[in-house]
Amino acid sequence: MNLKGLASYCQECGACAALNAAGPEDNRLVDFIADEVLKSLGNENRPASRPAAPAIPLGVSNRHMHISEGTLRRIFGPGAALDVYRDLYQPGEFASSQTVTIVGPKMRAIQNVRILGPLRMYDQVELSLTDAIG
Repeated sequence: MNLKGLASYCQECGACAALNAAGPEDNRLVDFIADEVLKSLGNENRPASRPAAPAIPLGVSNRHMHISEGTLRRIFGPGAALDVYRDLYQPGEFASSQTVTIVGPKMRAIQNVRILGPLRMYDQVELSLTDAIG
């Protein structure tokens, strides 16, 4: 796997080493991440294949975007703020009331793409695979 460009994000957690050692069919990176999550939950002595409570909540969103303060101002005007529509599983994260329509290079529009908060330092659009095809 190619790690080019990830060096600026590296926190020296060991994931890069696990990924570099892993082959295409290898689960070492998945095992490493699962072990780190279990440690953060206080279950460091339990194998990743048998996690203990509390369960890890997962949320799925087929399309959403994260935006910066500058992008928020460009889209919604000066002084705009994200309004909380509902809280997400991750503490401090929320789905905002604001949605946008995005248009791809083939002029295909995807409507009602929800903006997630809080604001980030960069813009990121996340789509499902079926949204990306076409």
